[in-house]
Amino acid sequence: MKTENFLLIILVGVIFLGIVITDTIRYTGYDTGIVLSKVVDTDCVLNLKEGWNFISFCANVTNKEIISVLSGIGSNYKYIMQWNETNQKFDIYSILSNEKPFNDFDFSKGYFIYLTKDNLNLIIVGESYNLYQKNLIFGWNTPGYVYTTSMSIDDLTRFIQNDFRYIMKWNNIDQKFDIYSPLASRNPFTSINKGEGQFIYIKNNDGISFIY
Repeated sequence: MKTENFLLIILVGVIFLGIVITDTIRYTGYDTGIVLSKVVDTDCVLNLKEGWNFISFCANVTNKEIISVLSGIGSNYKYIMQWNETNQKFDIYSILSNEKPFNDFDFSKGYFIYLTKDNLNLIIVGESYNLYQKNLIFGWNTPGYVYTTSMSIDDLTRFIQNDFRYIMKWNNIDQKFDIYSPLASRNPFTSINKGEGQFIYIKNNDGISFIY
């Protein structure tokens, strides 16, 4: 296992290395409003590995405090990283720090969680969703994937096909990003699955409404 500090450097740096070559990062005041339509109760079970995991939440709960949501895995996590779309950088939560940049999860987003123990199941019992809508800004965004079934990338992006450039998913085994491009002749993945986090690069300067 690589050192935690090295992973932090690699994780933050890889987002820009060799990807945003021709793009000048700009920011907008685009409203990031969210619509999550809830239906029936469901069990959202996420299998987490030692090291970094990039996750989405596939069930909604009332109490979104980190210590509550992660209570099922005890103290076996050390860091949580939340992507700051406005500043295009990570905010990093450490259990050892007295001052934390956030204390609650935003269930409309994906999160990196660093585990110190392998093969743990995070179980979230709550309401499932039948609609996801979130406004994404120009640049990198981390919209959550809220369903318990898989979806093809074609279906996921059917309303934004002309507005995104890349989708990245985290490879838990290799501890690196796999990168999907609509212009590539071959991609490392063609679907998104329950509990997976995603980075989407939006090339539309005005931002877009992401619905799936």
